[in-house]
Parts: sequence; C-alpha cells; structure tokens
Amino acid sequence: MRLLQSKVKPEAVGKLGEFYKTKVIPELQKIKGCMFASLIQDRTQPGTGFSMTLWQTKEDAEAYEKSGIFKNFMKELEPYLSESSEWKIQLTQDLELTYAPVHEEPIIKSYTAKAQKHMKTAVQPEITRMCTRIVSPKVQKGKIKEFIEIYKREIIPALQATDGCLHAYLMENLQEKEQEEVISITIWESKEKAEQYEKSGEFNQLVEKVKHTFTKLSQWQMSLEKEQGKQAKTSDDMSVSHYTMVAGKHFK
Repeated sequence: MRLLQSKVKPEAVGKLGEFYKTKVIPELQKIKGCMFASLIQDRTQPGTGFSMTLWQTKEDAEAYEKSGIFKNFMKELEPYLSESSEWKIQLTQDLELTYAPVHEEPIIKSYTAKAQKHMKTAVQPEITRMCTRIVSPKVQKGKIKEFIEIYKREIIPALQATDGCLHAYLMENLQEKEQEEVISITIWESKEKAEQYEKSGEFNQLVEKVKHTFTKLSQWQMSLEKEQGKQAKTSDDMSVSHYTMVAGKHFK
C-alpha cells in the first residue's frame, strides 16, 4: 500500500478529484501490479487527503515511484497543492526581514500488508458514499508480532461480522520499521455505517483486546481518561481519522 498525503488549495479540491478520476486512475490501471487506486478526503479538514494505492508487490510499487509516470503526475499536481502554514523567515543583505511560505511537498509512505480481508457484498455501493477509517496505534517495540496475531485472530473476524465493513487491512511501515508503525485501514459502505460501528461500543471492545501491546505512555493516557472521564493528550495517542472517498477503482 502506498499513501501519498497532500494539502490542497480549497478552491482546487473539486478540480483535483476530476484530475484523479480522468487522468490518474486510467493511467494506474495500465501499470503492472496496481490493484486498486483511490483518492480520499479528510472529513474534518477537506483540504487534506490521500492517494491510496494497493500493489501486488513492493517491487511493483517502487518501479512505479521511479517511473516517469509518477514524476509527471507530481508536476501536474503542483497547481492544486497549497502552500504550507509554515513560513520561512530570513534576513536580507540590507538587514530587512523577508517572509515566504514554504511549499509543502506531498508525504509518501509505503506499507506491507500483515493482515487483510475483503468482505463480500451483494451490491457494490456508490464509491462516493464510502468511508475510510485509518487507526494508528502506538505499539511497544517487541510486541508488534503479538498485536498482528490478535488482529488476525480476533479483530478481522469481528469486522467481518460488522454490518457495512467492506475491507480491512493491517499495514506495517516499510521505511520506518524501527518505529514499529502499524495502521489499521477499514473501508465502509457509508459514513453512517462507520459511525454506527463506533457508537455501538464495538470499536472500544476491540481496542481492549490489544491495548496491553500499546506503549506505556499510551496505556497511561487511556487509563487516565477511563478513570477520570477527562481527555488527556500525549505524544503516543492512538489516532482515528475518517475520510470520504472522492474517487476510486479496483483493477482486475
């Protein structure tokens, strides 16, 4: 799985979606090893989104990244991308301060699948109604294998039995393995189905099964919230993000 994260100018969000549908998807469909491509948009920050692609092998994904096709896409994307909220400040030769926004390059991460399940549905839902949830827990070094085993044995079957869950993936970062970074990605039939799953308490029950593998700081934060009913923020917080599917297609 490749995730390319970028920030888009507010006025260019619609244009980027059309560009992805008409140019990116048809081109990716021709490329060896590409099985799925989608553009997903952050529901709370519409200017932030991901291009999410699935590949048969790491080698296929790397070949694409080194290809002229990917480089051309990045050039064509430039007019849509926003400038960073970070500003560069420098002193000129005549001792005057100058300010310039720093252009923010898209962030690219590659992941390998450690567990996955595609649920069968009688009718394929409209792609624009679908919702993607990305959960990023902080797992202790040395407990990543245990986390993966529990995900395979207990979490995937539970998701398979949940109404509206279409796909589930547990991914491990290929570039930053020393950080033991894993993410759980689930794709839902609709935003309503994903919200129903969260409100049912089932998500919290599944977290309970694996929280002993989380970092000590993360466990302390969760324990404090449970005991005192107050929100606590730490650097090891588990993040849960929701995305709307703007465009997407499975390739045979």
